[in-house]
Amino acid sequence: MKEVITRSSIKRIWMKVERFAVPKFKNGYTVSYSIAEEFKKRYTVDYVVIRNVPNKKAFHQSSINTKNILYQGAVNEARGLEQLVVAMKEIDSTLYIYGNGNLYNKIKRLIKRNQLEQKILLRGMILPETLDEITSQFYIGINLVEANGLNQTYSLANKFFDYIQAGVPQFGIAYQTTTNKKEFLERKEEVRIIYDEEKFCEAVFIRSHTLLFEDDIKEIDLQEEKINNQFVLFKSEMRDAIGFDVFAAVFYLLSRYEEYYDLPKDKFDNYEYKNSVLHNHKTLDIPVVEQWLELFKKYLSKQNSLLQFKQHKASYILSFDIDVAYAYQNRSLKRVVGGFIKKLFKLQFKEFAGQLLTVLHFKKDMYDTFDYIQSTIKNKQAIFFFNMGKFSAFDKNPSYKNKKFRNQIQLIYKKNIVGLHPSYQCNSNKKLIATEKKRLEEIIKEPIKISRQHYLKLKFPETYQSLIQNKINKDFTIGYHDTFGFRAGTCKPFLFFNLEKNAITNLRLYPFAIMEGTLNDVLKLSINEAKKIILDLILITEKYQGIFIPLWHNSTLSDAEHWKGWHTVFENMLDVIDERNIENYLETKWKNIYTSFL
Repeated sequence: MKEVITRSSIKRIWMKVERFAVPKFKNGYTVSYSIAEEFKKRYTVDYVVIRNVPNKKAFHQSSINTKNILYQGAVNEARGLEQLVVAMKEIDSTLYIYGNGNLYNKIKRLIKRNQLEQKILLRGMILPETLDEITSQFYIGINLVEANGLNQTYSLANKFFDYIQAGVPQFGIAYQTTTNKKEFLERKEEVRIIYDEEKFCEAVFIRSHTLLFEDDIKEIDLQEEKINNQFVLFKSEMRDAIGFDVFAAVFYLLSRYEEYYDLPKDKFDNYEYKNSVLHNHKTLDIPVVEQWLELFKKYLSKQNSLLQFKQHKASYILSFDIDVAYAYQNRSLKRVVGGFIKKLFKLQFKEFAGQLLTVLHFKKDMYDTFDYIQSTIKNKQAIFFFNMGKFSAFDKNPSYKNKKFRNQIQLIYKKNIVGLHPSYQCNSNKKLIATEKKRLEEIIKEPIKISRQHYLKLKFPETYQSLIQNKINKDFTIGYHDTFGFRAGTCKPFLFFNLEKNAITNLRLYPFAIMEGTLNDVLKLSINEAKKIILDLILITEKYQGIFIPLWHNSTLSDAEHWKGWHTVFENMLDVIDERNIENYLETKWKNIYTSFL
């Protein structure tokens, strides 16, 4: 056990007891064939195996309505509980822990530090007969063991059989990390990875860069580096597994390390893509993180043909930012009159007439494309991000009190997911996020847990810290407004790592690949050129089994002014998704998104 092998003096005592006692018993028995074989190899004795199996019990099979996770048993070291707590950041479910032990208080503190009190519930010790009634109510049981010694490697916990008898599937795996070279050298039969500056035995070797061992943030001079024409970061000077530090490279991009640098910003005070290492190496349109991981997996598979990696299906998430819900309707009298005067002053008589007809309800508001969107996406669930801020130069939605606007949000919510689009003003007044979030929650009568920043305003780490404080746990801001591609080098969601605090968080970031305004307003592309770029992004996301996330606005689907004909770009995108049979992530992964967030 870890409690023994990590205490050298205690370990020596027990080893002496074992060497003295085990050969002495003529009728010795043990609980597993693996231990019996180990005794025979060490002491040339034959031990009988008597399984430590609990009596068969009659469990009442309960109907399972929620996908809750169960851990029952000792809350001690080497049960993988520390890793399990951190892993729960990745899982939209609730973990119940029944039991007690010497690690209980540490696990309790770890849960609090990771802000997981709502996702991991410590239930303590209960009577066996009570536990029997509870076990069958869970979707899956956890049975983790760290391979820190033969006792763990050959263990067969009672909960293994309890889960089986209760008809509950269980997840279990043996694993180990170590800094003990002697111990590492002894595990020759297993896949071993050396992450160090020097290789000291035959194993998969990744020469480590200093990045993951540092606590401070400093600007790193990244030279143009390639291996077999493949762009990489932190190339190794000496020969190792794949020629570069894949762990440091992935961390550098996903942590957005370069966005912590003190560099010039654009007119909206945003990080400029031209400063990014991916732009400088012309790889923004490629999910290089996935490329690197594929290289690493192929190398590992060559070292051990039994290794298998889980395959994922590509998926998509349709997302819409509702910055300006209506061009003319549902506005205050002051805004309506101001609009008329402005158009007359500029001699915009055609626009004046259009506004007049719209206000008088003789003509449909050109930005009211919600029926078109819903009929076009058909049964495809989407996310709509609503701006709940007060009117300003950058925030132009109707008042959150406007009845028709509220009805529209509620109508959309019936078939889709609703998220917050924090107003431009939130960037200078962080307290506004809580206010705007509360407004939207009051409209849909559900807690808001997802967001995307208006104008994609993003400053590391302040923006995300503010979202976390307001209990937002999924954000869709990662992407650029003036170019397309993969800002963090990935087409898959990942957790925000706060470099200033040197800590991982529970906030999951969903990177979008393309915004329609980038193609039309910024790059001035033709409709056919836009279709081609979107197709290419879909294909490369599909290749790496990622999530294709486009960003659209209701106003750009108006078919008005310079957006005339752009609805065909939108429809062509949907056709490609259907033709390639790409699945809707919201319907396969987020079937019950609101209750899973509670």
